[in-house]
Amino acid sequence: MDGIMVELVLWSDNADISMNDLSQAIGIFPVECESIGDIKRYGALKKFERVVDTSSLMYSTGYIDTIETEFAINKMINIIEPKLSKIVNIIDKYELNVKFCIVIALSEKPIIVLPSTFVQIMAKMHAELEFDTYFDCSWKGKAFKPWLNIKKKRKQK
Repeated sequence: MDGIMVELVLWSDNADISMNDLSQAIGIFPVECESIGDIKRYGALKKFERVVDTSSLMYSTGYIDTIETEFAINKMINIIEPKLSKIVNIIDKYELNVKFCIVIALSEKPIIVLPSTFVQIMAKMHAELEFDTYFDCSWKGKAFKPWLNIKKKRKQK
């Protein structure tokens, strides 16, 4: 799981909203669709359960082998832009909450850029932005220990 993924999540705590119907109206197949009251299994072995308390649709690029957020964001834009006016109308009509989540799972430093078209789309959707970061902070098999450099400098004096 080394790469960058962009997710778009639409959600509501209104039990009367059918996310399946909204998904059909939008016309993009979601990666995940949950309804209030569904049982969600999670964990590595899927042995834990929780009852879903919000209905949601999630669209995702999946992990992309890149260190540049812009590349993954542009892939998400290509997915949603053809249906953007429908998505915005549905968000407004059903007063949905909206969030883009940029998931960064890398062993090297990412290049974080938010293209202006993405910022404009976020504004149209009244969307939040979340970054989930998972970095491997070791270099050449050794953990980064800045205090070791301080001790070495003191001994040299």
